[in-house]
Amino acid sequence: MNVHQIGFYSRLVLHSVTGSPSLFVLSYPRSGSSWLSRMLSTSTGIPYGRNHSLFVPQIIHLHRYFLPSLIKSRTAYIVRDVRDVFLSYSSALLSDIRKKNISKQQLLGLFGVSPEDLDAKNPKYSVFVRNLMQTRHVSINWKEHVRLSSKYGFVRIRYEDLLKYPEKTLSDLLEQLNILASVELFKVVTEHQISKEKMRGLPVRTGGVEKWKQFSDCAWVDEVSNWAHTELAMLDYEV
Repeated sequence: MNVHQIGFYSRLVLHSVTGSPSLFVLSYPRSGSSWLSRMLSTSTGIPYGRNHSLFVPQIIHLHRYFLPSLIKSRTAYIVRDVRDVFLSYSSALLSDIRKKNISKQQLLGLFGVSPEDLDAKNPKYSVFVRNLMQTRHVSINWKEHVRLSSKYGFVRIRYEDLLKYPEKTLSDLLEQLNILASVELFKVVTEHQISKEKMRGLPVRTGGVEKWKQFSDCAWVDEVSNWAHTELAMLDYEV
């Protein structure tokens, strides 16, 4: 973890001690958790962000499993098809390189690839996805992340369902968490349309579903599909 992450999790330790009835949103990165967090905040009136007092109930967005604070009845888990997750992850890395948030040397050191290799049609893209499948660049790999969500019994939704049926998916999620909405959900959905969030400069996914099918003739798609076959089938994704 970097210094920023260490500081955040240190605050989270203190927050867990206060016993504040916060709501946790957990996911593997690039799965729509920021978007869901903002929707839940608007739905419930519970504040979202990292600048609130430790003693204030809030929505806390996590990618790492932080056991002292992961309360089953207060944790929403959002999952996305791993093949689209990997595409989103490489796209984000390319954006970071353009913005000079990460250097080509750092990319090579972390993933063993150059920016050109992050083209999903490049045969070397397989090197990138194998790195994500086999190592822990984002805490734990996607399969382990999903398995733990089942182990701990978190309320789980799919990103694809939130995108296609936002009002129903959000309503079902709140019901399972036993939380009442403070505003009408169709207003929440309208407020947080992806197109509107992009215009505001907020971090959102591209909104793409099954983008991996554009690369179905590439070796990496079969490799990832076989690697995650059990979990994809469990989550009703096409395999």
